[in-house]
Amino acid sequence: MDSIGSLLEITAKLRMRTSMAGSRARRRALLGCVLLGQSTGAWSAPQTGTGPQCNTNCGGGDISWANPLAGFSGGLIECDARCNSTAACVGYVYQGVDAGSACATQETKCFLKATMSRKCGPLRCTCTGVNGRAPVPPPPPPMPPPCPSCVQTAHWVGAEWHPANASNSLWMAPDFFDGYFTGELDAELAAASAIGLTALRVFLNSMAYDADPRAFVLNIGRFVDTAAKYGLDVGFVFFDDCWNHAGASTTVQCTPQPGVHNGCSMASPQDVYRTNVSRFEPYVSDVITAHRNDSRVLWWGVFNEPHKYGFSLELRHAAFGWATALHPVQPVTSCWDGPQNTDTELQNIHDYDVNFGGLTTRAWQGLGQQQGSVVTEAGCRWFQGEAASSGSPLEMVNWVRAMRDSGAPYVPGVMLSWTVIAGNDNTRWHWGGKLNDPEPAIPWCGLLWPDGFPISYTEAHAIANLTRAASPGSPGLPEALFVETFLPRTLSALQRGGGSLFLTVAPATAEGPTVVSLNATASVSDDVLIEMTVWPVWTAGVSSLSGSVGVLARANGASGIFAGVTKGNRVVLEQWVDGKSIATLASFDLATLPSNQAHAAVDGWNMLRLEISGGNASVWWNPTHADPSGRSRGLRVSAAVPPSLSVSNSGLAAAVAGVGTAMKVDYVSVFQSPSSS
Repeated sequence: MDSIGSLLEITAKLRMRTSMAGSRARRRALLGCVLLGQSTGAWSAPQTGTGPQCNTNCGGGDISWANPLAGFSGGLIECDARCNSTAACVGYVYQGVDAGSACATQETKCFLKATMSRKCGPLRCTCTGVNGRAPVPPPPPPMPPPCPSCVQTAHWVGAEWHPANASNSLWMAPDFFDGYFTGELDAELAAASAIGLTALRVFLNSMAYDADPRAFVLNIGRFVDTAAKYGLDVGFVFFDDCWNHAGASTTVQCTPQPGVHNGCSMASPQDVYRTNVSRFEPYVSDVITAHRNDSRVLWWGVFNEPHKYGFSLELRHAAFGWATALHPVQPVTSCWDGPQNTDTELQNIHDYDVNFGGLTTRAWQGLGQQQGSVVTEAGCRWFQGEAASSGSPLEMVNWVRAMRDSGAPYVPGVMLSWTVIAGNDNTRWHWGGKLNDPEPAIPWCGLLWPDGFPISYTEAHAIANLTRAASPGSPGLPEALFVETFLPRTLSALQRGGGSLFLTVAPATAEGPTVVSLNATASVSDDVLIEMTVWPVWTAGVSSLSGSVGVLARANGASGIFAGVTKGNRVVLEQWVDGKSIATLASFDLATLPSNQAHAAVDGWNMLRLEISGGNASVWWNPTHADPSGRSRGLRVSAAVPPSLSVSNSGLAAAVAGVGTAMKVDYVSVFQSPSSS
């Protein structure tokens, strides 16, 4: 089966599983749970009737229990029906932060911290009735009217683009372009296409045009031709007020400084050239004239994030007039000001959070004016040390998928990351990055490493599944067998504030580890690659360095192959027997990494991979830009799998050990092992 066929089949299976979980008989079958450090037991709460988590907070009706991987005993319990307007959502959780707020409306969705004293496996409570009556479902999100005359952008799924080694938009200058226009550029574009991207947003710079207008226009054409070979269309941006307003050069390339986000990015035009607006008319007109009937060009962006005063707004308005006067087949766009912006034919949206209710509203704002919309900036991850997600590529894909599944008459295109490749633009660091900060555990922005391998296999497959455009056999893109993101699947749930959710694994106790089954629909007894993002929670005041967090594969209860990281900053590969007998198969001291890499698990999301193939197991931990390239990027330990770990055990679990140690899990996926394919 090819990659796309497999992904479609997996999607169908996951939907079927969700449907099956709705039956009461299925719920009852899922009630078994693993007690901490003990054997399998049954939950003794009633199937229906009162329940301490749901009864008060979901209107006092009948309760049924299911198992959707919500953490229990210190984790999250989800109430799927309306909150009682007079009851508080105790410990309401939004973006993983306990806000302790009350129900704001009848439609508020509760995510409740569990208070049951008995520590048990993952459970969900669902209100199945209120005082004997069927619950009133929350109203669907308000849909906009159809807009057949709007530009349909839903097939635009992409990211910002420049070559991995380019540090800013001047790479198209005649003195630089041929140096980038090599086999590496082809390979990078092929990798972008392989993970399912269909669109690229490319920044131009007026200085590159001024250096040699004819060569510059020809270079744009050469790039469009090359991108088209890989099924990639392009949207261009002429002017930009971001970052450095002085210091640009078309002959000396800017050298990026570690830790400094977009440190080489140059405004267009530079301040020294902002003498009169009309001088930039040939730049805009020459470029558009050459491609105004080219369907491979998606849009013309006349100004990105202009200052809201003076020369910038004057230039935005003039450039919009120059562009539209040429009557291109592509829409002409600029950003800021929503429907009040008269210098755009599309709502041009930038979004760096998980307020998907607000984003949906903004995406539909211009439809009444017969405008479509496109999200031209989004998709940065929850960066280490930050309080919330910036709307990761995975969360953005989930939002687009929910929009499509809702039957919305208009779905916008989305640029899923500031950059396709985490390279010399340095946007893998956050806006707040400082000079010489170490490499981030997981890049803030970027979908691919410079060698073409995905930063996240899970994200890559989500994109490919969204666009149905993945290429079998692409670099580092193994076949997906199971994916769990813990994200709400419906637009209604996203509009109620469930944009960034994760699994919480309760602290381990003196009785033994906490093991939470992940209920993988695919067997992990065969050769597989498991990818999981983990956020360790080390309990303050507990001095033991033996605490560990990670994944347990070929699991049978608390036995199996464990891969993870310890409080003592070691990456470990272990054999667990009942969670009490733990044998180390291999370990790696993070302190031995170079000084520009983190020497401990960060207080945030960390990337963990475990591959079991051909009798061996290997562990990857936080691959970074500084690591050796290729599939071995971030590989820390390998060892033979003991024969005693039976391949007949196919369980998969999130696991923590050491008193007080807990963990959050953002997503977990199982792939066919690339080594065995």
